[in-house]
Amino acid sequence: QQQTHLFKLELKELIDQLTDFVKTTNSILAEQYAIDLFAQINKIILKDCNASQWHDLRKRIKQWQYACNWIDEKDWNLEQAYFQKLQEAIGNWHDIETIQQNLVAQHKAYSNQIEVLMELTKASQVLEKSNKLRKREVQELLARKVISI
Repeated sequence: QQQTHLFKLELKELIDQLTDFVKTTNSILAEQYAIDLFAQINKIILKDCNASQWHDLRKRIKQWQYACNWIDEKDWNLEQAYFQKLQEAIGNWHDIETIQQNLVAQHKAYSNQIEVLMELTKASQVLEKSNKLRKREVQELLARKVISI
């Protein structure tokens, strides 16, 4: 029983000594993760990514934003605002792309109903205009390339 008590005391002392180290290590790992994601995002942006890469870019931006919540990094405010705008613009563009794909499927489903097809065609034209605007918005944001660290 005395050995158990001594073991518990030694274990408690060891835990107390390591707690600060673990906290420091965890914050360093989180910071390294955020920096790595930031570098990945910048690499994608700087190589003039095309629309096929935008969804992946948006996912990485969201991962970076979550990682920033784990660290005390105040120097990334400019990037936070820029990346937030960029990921929202990509999300808006992606939503319209998805709706357009669904409309194509609807065209096939209603191929024998002229009135429905006419309405679907009108909707497709409106979406195409909107998609061009959203795409241009993303391209303009990507052209800014607000990158630092």
